[in-house]
Amino acid sequence: MAVVSGVMDFSSFDTTPGANSLFAPLAGAQGSGAAYLRGMRKALQTNNHLRMLIGIAALSAMRSGMPKFTGPYATEAKQILEEAIQKHSKESNAA
Repeated sequence: MAVVSGVMDFSSFDTTPGANSLFAPLAGAQGSGAAYLRGMRKALQTNNHLRMLIGIAALSAMRSGMPKFTGPYATEAKQILEEAIQKHSKESNAA
């Protein structure tokens, strides 16, 4: 996710540690894909801002298609977004 002129771009996400991206871990982060998933899921439980932004990314993906993911945790980041999309779909159908 890049921010250009104050507008967030949800069309691509870089998962390289330290990248300026919603799905990027902190600079210097190392670990397996499973560790990345555990860390993201924990962060989603405790970080309202992250949860809101991933929710917006999910809504954007539902309207415009899945974004492009790059970097070492691309597969795992896509999985996190797909889970958010499923959650939003269930909530939309329940309303």
